[in-house]
Amino acid sequence: MEPEVAIGLANLAVLALTLVFIAWSNVNVAKSIRLTNLQQMVVEMNRIRQIRAGNPKLEKALFGGRDAWTDEQIQTYLIAVQWANILEWAYLARQEGAITEPVWRSWAQTWIEVILKSESLKKHFLVDEIWTFGRTPKMRADLMRMIREEKIPNP
Repeated sequence: MEPEVAIGLANLAVLALTLVFIAWSNVNVAKSIRLTNLQQMVVEMNRIRQIRAGNPKLEKALFGGRDAWTDEQIQTYLIAVQWANILEWAYLARQEGAITEPVWRSWAQTWIEVILKSESLKKHFLVDEIWTFGRTPKMRADLMRMIREEKIPNP
């Protein structure tokens, strides 16, 4: 094989490897952007929920089915929704590989041992309306198993 041909083939191989690396990097950047956008949505939604929790009359005006709720029921419910959003984000971050399995398991174990020990919060997690992002069948099943059976799924 002539030296020019060998050099050309080597250059072509380097170019192919570079293109594969760029494609892989783009996939990771896209995952990161999706998770960052989801995290920002959770932050904004929870900011609005904090306003609603601080003004139960507003909550009752916005959601007619809650007009008989006490201020404490409204505040407990909105805190539960915020906790659910954080769990959903962590689940999706694990699913996308943004957090490692040991970090996910540690966080989920803390969630089970602390948050689920509050019966006033736990009852809310069993209601469909509490979940904002966890509506796919697998995610829903995993989250319900975690809440009901205290078993940590691996997204």
